[in-house]
Amino acid sequence: MNALPLGPVTFSALAFGGACATVLELSPAPNWVSDPPVTATVVANPPVQVTLAMHRNGKASVAVDFVDEADAATDVGSPLCAATGAACSLSPDNCCAPAACDTATSVCTIAAETGAPDANTSDASNDVASDVGTDGACAATTGSSCGSCGGVVQCDGQCSVATPANLGQTCGVIHCLCPISIPKVIDCSGQCVPTDSCAANCCGKLPC
Repeated sequence: MNALPLGPVTFSALAFGGACATVLELSPAPNWVSDPPVTATVVANPPVQVTLAMHRNGKASVAVDFVDEADAATDVGSPLCAATGAACSLSPDNCCAPAACDTATSVCTIAAETGAPDANTSDASNDVASDVGTDGACAATTGSSCGSCGGVVQCDGQCSVATPANLGQTCGVIHCLCPISIPKVIDCSGQCVPTDSCAANCCGKLPC
């Protein structure tokens, strides 16, 4: 072979079962191929000796089949689970936790908890007994007043504002210059606050 560049050169070969003119015109598949290619260092003189191992060219007919599967990450129409309030199937239950498929309505619902008054409060009105049924309806008392701090009953039957267990209990005093002592009590936020101000009871003087 002539006109090769000097240095590393990779050699490979294809062998055809026909005349060169036919190969150039029809571009048939080769009958033999070299495997693997051989890399040799070409010098000006002497010519480098290269031997290529030829193997028969095996052939196969391969078909591919593209299966159009729903992608949970991109297919909005095929979510992994059904949201609360959506229609659902019972077998298997396809509702998103913590909801479950209601056997009567086939709708995803969340069961409400009912029970005794909250142990952290002294006012039982904080814990309105819930009558939320398996159909997911709100408590019958939803929106009514509850507790001692202006709360209202929520859909799940709980009071929106918890009443502190020690609401109204004395937690300290402030001493004015009159002298007058103003008691401090726990308010709805759980803070210890005075029931009055020295300014209103001590002729505008500041407390000690």
